Amino acid sequence: MPLLVVYNPVCGSRSAKSFTEDHILPLLYQYNVTVDLVVATKYAGHAGELISDYLRSTVNLTLILVSGDGTLHEVVNNCNITESQATKEHRVDRLPVQISVVLVPAGTANALYSSLFPPAKGEASTVEYKLRSLKAFLDGKEGVPLSLSVTSLLPPAGEEPKIPSRTVVSGVVISTALHASILYDSEQLRHEYPGIERYFRYMLNE
Repeated sequence: MPLLVVYNPVCGSRSAKSFTEDHILPLLYQYNVTVDLVVATKYAGHAGELISDYLRSTVNLTLILVSGDGTLHEVVNNCNITESQATKEHRVDRLPVQISVVLVPAGTANALYSSLFPPAKGEASTVEYKLRSLKAFLDGKEGVPLSLSVTSLLPPAGEEPKIPSRTVVSGVVISTALHASILYDSEQLRHEYPGIERYFRYMLNE
């Protein structure tokens, strides 16, 4: 089964590149694991496109994803995209696929990872904690299925749609109302405040 390492260099504290080079790749080498591709994402949605393109030649792969929840959402949503939504360039024949994701937390909140590996006090920032998922994979431990939600986004009843309706496949966290607004609008503060502090800064209008 092909093994890909994909990291998002701008998520969280922007440490995914150095963490991949300093810890992940050496650990894979130590275990004599062959990596078929190591690549950094370059723009929003790039991770999903990379995996979809790779699935043109295989229906099974292992993805070591060094990122936050948002990049994982891109992969999940793109690989489950409906035929009517797929672009001609990135359309993948809808064969059943199996993707094993080894998530390495490099984002801001890392909701999914912390739910699977609840950190002890002061542990979340340590290298050992961030490698727990990868080491479980390398030790042959069985993973857990990722629950997904399919949401249809429709225009308000009786209104002329400004954008076409679409279907979103989501995992990890699904946000609505105030929470979704905070997550979306606080992105403008990511560069200055890469951690969760930006959410509070946004709410306090600082």
